[in-house]
Amino acid sequence: VMGVDSRFKFAIPGYGCGFLSDSTGHQGRAIAAGKHRDTVDTYYDGSAYFENVTMPTLWINGMNDFHFDMPAMQQSAASVKGPATLRFELGMKHGHGPVIHTEECYVFADSVVKKGDPLPTVGKPTAEGNVAKVEIESAMGVKEVALLYTTDAESIWPDKTWHSIPATLEQTTVTGTLPSGTFAFCFTVTDERDARVSSAFLLHAVEGGMEKQAPASHAAEVDFDALFREEVEAPGVKVLIADDFENGISDALSRILEVEDPAGVAGIVEWYDEVASGGKSLRIKNSATVAQSHQPSLSLWLRGNQGITNGTVTIAFDLFIPSKGGSLFTVYARDYSRKPGQHHFSLICTEQGTSLNGKPMKGTTDQWVHYKATLPVGKVGEHVEVSTTDPIFGTRALDAPFLQTECNEVTWIGLLLPKKSEGCVYMDNLVITVSE
Repeated sequence: VMGVDSRFKFAIPGYGCGFLSDSTGHQGRAIAAGKHRDTVDTYYDGSAYFENVTMPTLWINGMNDFHFDMPAMQQSAASVKGPATLRFELGMKHGHGPVIHTEECYVFADSVVKKGDPLPTVGKPTAEGNVAKVEIESAMGVKEVALLYTTDAESIWPDKTWHSIPATLEQTTVTGTLPSGTFAFCFTVTDERDARVSSAFLLHAVEGGMEKQAPASHAAEVDFDALFREEVEAPGVKVLIADDFENGISDALSRILEVEDPAGVAGIVEWYDEVASGGKSLRIKNSATVAQSHQPSLSLWLRGNQGITNGTVTIAFDLFIPSKGGSLFTVYARDYSRKPGQHHFSLICTEQGTSLNGKPMKGTTDQWVHYKATLPVGKVGEHVEVSTTDPIFGTRALDAPFLQTECNEVTWIGLLLPKKSEGCVYMDNLVITVSE
């Protein structure tokens, strides 16, 4: 928009930028692989309009943003005709909130429209050997200067690990010592108002080895996409629901979503920042203001002759429950064709672990976990089973008797965030099948 409407006094791009088809974020990989890349680059990418931008701009991004990587953001800022300020932040999440709550946005806006004191100005960094420097100016003094660096030369930009170490300031020159193995670096400058800006990053190799991440004990890479395909393509099954959310929420899934929150807080939406595989997942968010204590939920009703009376029901999905701000997640299978309804199966997932019909198993925090539940229907003496696969513990299994003596029919399958409480989970690669 800032490239097609010259009436703006300033612009603050949050995450978003141009030159996406050459970037390593989700957006770039999707565009680069598409048959319309040339059309996107010519008409829709921001870079096609940057030459029209003459107003001041503030570019805000996380150093590991999975949609818009650092090189694309930096190239965009360098391509506009007006003055551009960068602000790269360690550990910044993706979303409207992190940008809205970045105080530098308002300092920058005031400096333009109210003639307030400007943000610090940072020049282009230079490096010779292991010594890096940059020139700065600050109308509000300087509280802190830091050197940010990465030694990871192999990972894509969103996956690189960055570190921050103190730098030194002498008059207007900031100096930092680059550690052995440095691949790229930048500086940050914080003034006395705690307003922080960044230099551009510079690729500069310092002799030494690349940083290696130590694997967690018993860690194993999990191919979540392969597990999803395995369930969808299993022989002899009828697929009731299958969605990896790469093309949005399917019509079949949208029909079973249930959430009503007068405050508009709870909801089920497509998400990008936490994915088990591919580029999208679902964020399921609960709220104390939700209308029903069993919502938000995915409720699959199997009424009349749709009820499952024979075969094995399989419910598979990938789940991420954050250790901070996470929510209880439950899966149920019931038979409401009888009075009273019969409860066959209860799977409870928390950040501490899993419980199957009251039988517990320890879990792992802040990791994607693949769940697979199998429910034999119309089979005497069988148990319900759940297996979990995650990068820490690998694959483990639980089995337990049905909550009722036997499972003769399933007419409802529900995945939900129970109780009226605050919190969220992320779900990917949902599959529900029944064996023929």
